[in-house]
Amino acid sequence: MERDDDKSTTHGKARVETPRIGSLFSGIGALDLATEAVCGGEVAWHSEVDPYACHVLQQWWPDVPNLGNIQTVRHFPEASILCGGFPCQDISSAGTRTGLRGRRSGLWSEFARAIREVGPKVVVVENVGQLRARGLDQVLAELAKAGFDAEWTSLRAANVGAPHRRERVFILAYADRVFVRELAERLELDPTKRWDAWVGKARELVADALRKRCPGLGAPHHSAGRGLARRDDADRQDASVVFPPRPDDGEAWVSWSRAGRAQPGVCRGAYGSARGVHARRRRSRLRCLGGAVLPQQAATALLTLLCQAA
Repeated sequence: MERDDDKSTTHGKARVETPRIGSLFSGIGALDLATEAVCGGEVAWHSEVDPYACHVLQQWWPDVPNLGNIQTVRHFPEASILCGGFPCQDISSAGTRTGLRGRRSGLWSEFARAIREVGPKVVVVENVGQLRARGLDQVLAELAKAGFDAEWTSLRAANVGAPHRRERVFILAYADRVFVRELAERLELDPTKRWDAWVGKARELVADALRKRCPGLGAPHHSAGRGLARRDDADRQDASVVFPPRPDDGEAWVSWSRAGRAQPGVCRGAYGSARGVHARRRRSRLRCLGGAVLPQQAATALLTLLCQAA
């Protein structure tokens, strides 16, 4: 007979321990944010070398250590989930197209080493869409050799509402199927739901994670009982929603800046041409944004893969 204290649910939902997430090739932490939001865990450590990306990680996760260059790490800390988007320069059509034989994308071998040493329950891998033709089979084989089953999908940022294509491959590998099922039960995943329901759930999860990380950046775009707030709400009738000005509204940007609000990372119109230090920062922003994944896109893919794996 099964005792009550042996059951895996409480009030109809599965009890899932708060997972420790280890982040490899962290970039600016966009995949980390999605993994935290979907898996309900907390990032315990990063591994990143880009100076600007490290600065962003320090702002978002001030108490989380950065191990630095993955090639110099000899003992990885404990983690029940590993996530990361290893370099794509040799996989992308804009790069050398040498796949995992390339100097940069070949760092997948270090990712695989971390998986073997840490022994996580779940691994989340992200890379560009061209991985399907330039290394996906090798990645899946390496995961299988390490004792992981895997599900994968390809998803564009445009599929979740972004104004650009930005196709990415996502892999969910798992050594503990019970752990995956518990995550799916906690999230109440339903494979019969419509696509817009999946996207909506992902957006809500990511929005909650953003508010947790950056509580001073403003309220969510939806307020209870108020419906959808409009970007062009000039009279700011919904005071709980804070939107930036239009790109061509210079006076509004001056007021926005004086109020101490977050500044645009790419917009040129508000400040004119960048020079010197500002130009270098802009290039760093563009480089890091170019290598990042849209958190809502990653969260939607993870929800889909969790449902398939469960």
